[in-house]
Amino acid sequence: VGEVGMGKTLMLDNIRARTGAGWRPRVNGGLWAGGICLAYGETMSGYLFIDLLRDLLNLPAGATPTQTSERLEMFCADLFGEAQLASTYPYLARFMGLPLPANYEERLAGLAGESVRWRLFELVPEMVSSLTEQYSLVLTVDDLQWADPTSRQLLATLLPLTQERPFLLIMATRPRQVALDIAANDFVNPVQLNPLTERAATDLLNHHAPNLPRHILAYLIEKGSGNPLFLVELARTLQLRGLLSDDTNLASVALDALDLPNSVQGLLLAQLDRLAIEARHTLQMASVIGKTFFNDVLAYLAGAEQQVAERLAELSERDFVLAALPTELGETQQFRHGLIQASAYSTLLYERRRTYHRQVAEALESLFPASIAEQSAFLAYHYEQADDVTQAIYYLQQTADKARLLYAHEEAESLYKRILALMEKLVEPDENGRARTFLKLAQVYANRMDFMTAQAYYEQAFGLLEGQVERERGSVGENGRIFRWGILDEYTQKFDPGTVEAVETTQIINNLFEGLVALDNEWNIIPAVARRWRIEDGGLRYIFELRSKLSWSDGQSLTAHDFVFAWRRNLNPATGATFVDQLYVVEGAEAVHQGQNSDLSAIGVHALDDLTLEIRLRNPATQFLYVLADSVTFPQPAHVIDAVGDAWSLPQNLVSNGAFVIDQTAWESTRTIMANPTYRGFATGNVGKIELPSVHPGVEPYLSCEIDWCRVDDQANIPQRFPSETFLVQDLMTFVLGFACHVPPFNNSLVRQALVQALDRQALVDAAWAGVQNPANGGIVPPGMSGHSPEISLPFAPKQARRLLDEVAKSGTKIEKLRLAALPGFGGTPAFIKQSWESVLGINVELLEDVPADEFIRGLGEGEIHCGMFGLSVGYPDPNDILRPLGHSQSPFNFFSWSNARFDQLVEAAAVTLDQGERLRMYHEADRLMVVEETAVSPLYYLQAYGLLREQFHLGDAGRIVRGGTIKFKDILYVP
Repeated sequence: VGEVGMGKTLMLDNIRARTGAGWRPRVNGGLWAGGICLAYGETMSGYLFIDLLRDLLNLPAGATPTQTSERLEMFCADLFGEAQLASTYPYLARFMGLPLPANYEERLAGLAGESVRWRLFELVPEMVSSLTEQYSLVLTVDDLQWADPTSRQLLATLLPLTQERPFLLIMATRPRQVALDIAANDFVNPVQLNPLTERAATDLLNHHAPNLPRHILAYLIEKGSGNPLFLVELARTLQLRGLLSDDTNLASVALDALDLPNSVQGLLLAQLDRLAIEARHTLQMASVIGKTFFNDVLAYLAGAEQQVAERLAELSERDFVLAALPTELGETQQFRHGLIQASAYSTLLYERRRTYHRQVAEALESLFPASIAEQSAFLAYHYEQADDVTQAIYYLQQTADKARLLYAHEEAESLYKRILALMEKLVEPDENGRARTFLKLAQVYANRMDFMTAQAYYEQAFGLLEGQVERERGSVGENGRIFRWGILDEYTQKFDPGTVEAVETTQIINNLFEGLVALDNEWNIIPAVARRWRIEDGGLRYIFELRSKLSWSDGQSLTAHDFVFAWRRNLNPATGATFVDQLYVVEGAEAVHQGQNSDLSAIGVHALDDLTLEIRLRNPATQFLYVLADSVTFPQPAHVIDAVGDAWSLPQNLVSNGAFVIDQTAWESTRTIMANPTYRGFATGNVGKIELPSVHPGVEPYLSCEIDWCRVDDQANIPQRFPSETFLVQDLMTFVLGFACHVPPFNNSLVRQALVQALDRQALVDAAWAGVQNPANGGIVPPGMSGHSPEISLPFAPKQARRLLDEVAKSGTKIEKLRLAALPGFGGTPAFIKQSWESVLGINVELLEDVPADEFIRGLGEGEIHCGMFGLSVGYPDPNDILRPLGHSQSPFNFFSWSNARFDQLVEAAAVTLDQGERLRMYHEADRLMVVEETAVSPLYYLQAYGLLREQFHLGDAGRIVRGGTIKFKDILYVP
């Protein structure tokens, strides 16, 4: 730790040079890698660790992104082994922004940013641990005070390893708070670089300027104030002036005649003034590129490569610049000290700086087109310094989106706010761009569970988009194009949000109705009927303010009373509502629904006035806002239900509040729903009518042009056949194998682990599902949502499986016979598992297929079934909805009689913790405990499919992934 000029960087360089020289003769003696932080790099998510990784890869000069990716693949294969390549290399490549082969890209497809980040934070310590099994490892970090938040957090994960492994982490920093926070860690031993003593300063000056007269030496020591850089530059200045030559009698020179500046910067500026114009000009151009600069970029700016080489040689000889290690973008040089760069930069006039920054950006684009994505942060910086606002915004958006998708909230927040500030400078206002940026900022805060701040940004976004929405909705349907969605007759008979059972019907209901909040395609919570909300009493009281002037499709006002009516109706046992147990977290809800209390007013939902809804919970539940996006919470038209009773949900009577309504004039003939003219929510689409032909939404009707969207579950070649029409459809559902954990020998975790490691999930999916389903390499929580733990499942390891069974057999534990059962819908999965266990482990397996649910549950409970397969669907995208019901010892859905006190503690604590990062950490730990350490259950595959969308249609901002298995009609955009 030391201020500018105290010798931190020089110390790192000297230690590396001396250590490296000692290691070279030894085989596997040691490994050294270094990274440096940039003064403008605090928003460049992970920059420091990416720099460290590049140094570890020892890339050749001029390596392309593809070549870098290939080198990284080799590095991971050597370090982790071929068996773990797929679980390591893709995550590091994604982090570094490198291209991936298609097979590895598919492995990451659909993963939420939180899952990728979680895996990265698991993987970096694993990488360091693996390296230290082969080498003594030293990692150095320079200018830690400028480290980005993600890199600082990654550093924190490595600190404990310094106590356990042959691993040294050396960090150099100025005394700034963000760096001192790391230095305060118990694993860190801070070394304060204090000003040199008079003796040390004397030795330093004597080394650089021997035989100085005593009065000159004392003068320089006093002026240098113990700062090594200042002292060295004082000596250099004397040398450059010729005062250290044999021809000069320095003893006769008066101190006043030396006229030495009183700061390092002043000395450096004086030295720059003594350079020839051409050399000074070259140094100035280099200072714009950065402390380390690319030779090719400097030549691009100068326009004459040979002259640049000559000037660099001169500057190197005069000790202004040093040769640096080659990078993937070619040969580089670096300033001897950052203050030399800063001094040279300060001598440039503002207009000249702007010009050079633009030229640097253009050079990066021109010279390294394949690396533009990796260089987006640098391009943004240079275009911003060049005052090219449009280009700066363009590259900042790429950098910010990358940070947001990596769950790097601090970096993303800063970048989006900078984008908004730059947008104020645009000559022509970009209201749509501002709105999109506000939406992304809102998503960042929603991911943090800071819904109050998120709402403020949502409101700004919706305010900007309101006029655009009205214009778009005004032109809906004018293109004359109708979207066709296939659905069988049995799913369109009635549309009651409270009693719906079929997924197909729910898909239509979600377009006809809307609740207090909605989920976007990234599973972010966004306001819908509710304009804003606040959370009080430690998470026990929610107050929702509804949007004004809302109405039902028949023109009647929609109020908070309609929500109270709907919830009371659904919780009334006589209604027979489905999935209403999701509302049990509401005060009094469970007692009413279970018939213990007939007073519906005891349910904790009340209308304080027409636009204010109060909901009281019996205990804090951080997942509650996700529940509010489920159809069981949607409002219902009390005035219609009072008039016609249960017949209200028939198509001919239906009154709704969503983006679409039943077209009563065309329903009987074409089953058409049309855009709701009273809808005031946000929509990105322009399709005014949706026809619902009575056909199965499969590939054949799609190819015959009967429908415009279809789902394909069993054809792996769909992306190759229809590349421009294919989407990945990701359902939140995990198919699992569970064990009767109370029945010997399956009460032994080693037996369970042996059975799981005898299964090849990829081969299972290929054989039973034509390769379409997603092999479950992670935990129980499915991919696509926060809390999914990628790459934790026990791998296919037949030798290890047999060894485990041999080990337990020594204690008399054997599997005499195994009874395996499966609920309907597993296709060829049960037969594959039976064959695997018989061939790998030699176990006699009795197979029970298509077992009814009640028999399945009873058989597991009584021990008649030893292992069972079933699917777990997530009602809302929160780990609480799958981990707690499945694994908590008191859960009625824990069919496997597994009990673990630590697991119970984790899911109970996570359910009431408001710190989103901490609660997700607990869910990750709970998932690993159940799947890996105890192996009470094991995921087999995650439900996914392909979707085909006719080319004239687009899905707003959905990208190429449709989460939740369906699409919102209001976001379908027709482009002729």
